[in-house]
Amino acid sequence: MTQSKAPGSTEELPALKVQNARIRWQENGLPYSLDFEDTYHSSEGAPEESRHVFIAGSNLVTRWEMTKHNQNFVIAELGFGCGLNFLETWRSWRASDSRPKQLQYIAFELHPLSHSDLARSLIQWPELAPLATQLLHHYPEHGVGCHRLHLDDGITLDLYYGDALQQMDSISQKPHGLVDAWYLDGFSPAVNPSLWDTAIAENMARLARSGATVASYSVAGSARRALNSAGFSVEKRIGFGKKRHCLFAEFTANKTQRAQQSRHTKEYDDGILVIGSGLAGIYTALALLRRGARVTLVDAADGPFAAASGIPQIALRPRLFAKPSISAGFFLKAFHYARRQYNGSPAWHPTGMLQLATAQNRKKTFSTTELASLYDERLVRAIDYAEASTLAGIPLAEPGLYSPEGGWIDAQKFATSMLSQLANDDNCTTCFDSKIINLQHQISEDNKTSWIARNTNGIEYKTSSVVLCNSHGASELLPESGIRLQLSRGQITEVMADTSAALPHCVVSGERSLFPASQGRQLIAASYQANSCSMKPNPEDDKANLDGLNKLLGFKERRWQLSEPLGEESCRPRVAIRSAGEDFLPILGRAPDASKIRDRLSILRRNARASADESDTHIEGLFINIGHGSNGVASCPLSGAHIASLIFDEPSPLSAAEEVLLSPSRFLIRDLKRQRT
Repeated sequence: MTQSKAPGSTEELPALKVQNARIRWQENGLPYSLDFEDTYHSSEGAPEESRHVFIAGSNLVTRWEMTKHNQNFVIAELGFGCGLNFLETWRSWRASDSRPKQLQYIAFELHPLSHSDLARSLIQWPELAPLATQLLHHYPEHGVGCHRLHLDDGITLDLYYGDALQQMDSISQKPHGLVDAWYLDGFSPAVNPSLWDTAIAENMARLARSGATVASYSVAGSARRALNSAGFSVEKRIGFGKKRHCLFAEFTANKTQRAQQSRHTKEYDDGILVIGSGLAGIYTALALLRRGARVTLVDAADGPFAAASGIPQIALRPRLFAKPSISAGFFLKAFHYARRQYNGSPAWHPTGMLQLATAQNRKKTFSTTELASLYDERLVRAIDYAEASTLAGIPLAEPGLYSPEGGWIDAQKFATSMLSQLANDDNCTTCFDSKIINLQHQISEDNKTSWIARNTNGIEYKTSSVVLCNSHGASELLPESGIRLQLSRGQITEVMADTSAALPHCVVSGERSLFPASQGRQLIAASYQANSCSMKPNPEDDKANLDGLNKLLGFKERRWQLSEPLGEESCRPRVAIRSAGEDFLPILGRAPDASKIRDRLSILRRNARASADESDTHIEGLFINIGHGSNGVASCPLSGAHIASLIFDEPSPLSAAEEVLLSPSRFLIRDLKRQRT
């Protein structure tokens, strides 16, 4: 095991894919790891041992009773394996009469079991079948980094795939800590010593809350010494079955300091205001509602998805990169998370996604094989033009990359479904035709932050926090934020679908994108015109869309003509404005306080490489989630989850490096480094 980059680093990452566990099934039905030459659990009494060592050993039920209802209890496990400890914890959580509102379970796994191997492992415990079924329904089997799963009973499961130390390093540290209880259940120190060493123990201490506990079946001297050196008080307790001892430890270093900082539970008596009801706003609201917040969702339009999110068909595709990077890691986990959110929606069409060579880079050619080799083949694989034509069902002129987990969303149906979901939540209020023109920050005598948002009709919304999800409208409300967006006009073209001919079976994306036929229409997307905000349809853009489409088709004669364009009579928008960060990345996180940044980080003017503390350089209670451009279908759901984590000061699905990369403060900091005022 090697040390990863420091938290917040924007250097290149290791590979973007992980190797699944190599399993040999023994005659008694136990899975045996060929990587570590050991079984995943004992042959007798594995559930009972889990309950004795981890659930009872961590005194969870009593601690849950003592934790406030609106707080989040966090358990972290080293070695997810077959998921037995997680399922037993979930069962105890479900049976508990008094418990916090949320349980967040974080698990680190170097070699995740394949879906089929996990299913086979879980068969041996029929008493866990109802919970195992849910886990298997959501379970991801590939892709490095954090996979966030939302399960019943207020449980969030964060599965971190890859090197444990690197993944632990990636988690942002909080002054008050994050983890209440640690489970150490990796393969034994004898066969996997790096999972029990000092570096791991120090990271456990870095993330531990005051009084955090550690439970393990192993009492090996190396593990006890590592925990002791990191500030844990360690003791042996009675083991289970034939094992004489098991381990219990408590985090005692800096206990007074972290206790004074408390659990940092925030109160949101005035609710949270989300401005904007596109994909970013909808998924921010849903993430906050999942956490139990009261949410008011406002938009200047007369309904959700009125802008770029609302073209008739929108595609879910992975944004692919030619080399590993922080950006590549973010978009990989964002795609996986988004697909899980869309699964089951009547608006979701999992047709697959075909990205031709010109979809990746219109200025130069690249090797689809080399690009695909960076990713797991279950996410994307390189195909020649013949296979591309077979998958699409129409002749194509280029090779490309096929993503079987991609597809498209019926935006109108999706908007209706989301609006109904929000309306059925008693904690959510939606207000349309309400353009916010002013935000006022207030601090009461008891140092409580609140906001007053005023719309064009003079109506005021008083709220504890505000999240700006209103695209380029955010700059109007925060003119001093330093945020830099690039805007581009896009126009789609709709023609009558020729049902007598072969139509694409999947979304085909090249210089233009062609969607499967829907409601008798064929949608071609989209033109690109930088620095234009005209909303009037342009016939020249329709022609350009058709020309771009026909370039990637393998027909001898042009297939689509503009004999009968549609859209003028349609209520669906044909023109929208894309809004992306200046660097083609989302703008996501706490709103920057420009004066504090320029004052406290002024050293960057003299030394761009200097270490600078960005803490306490933000506007309290104000958050930003904008700039997703043409990748919002993939990036908005995870971004909403990250915003909710920031607001409630809980573990985020984003790494520390990803937070820095996407932070709204990045533009002001870059200006300082370039010695701009």
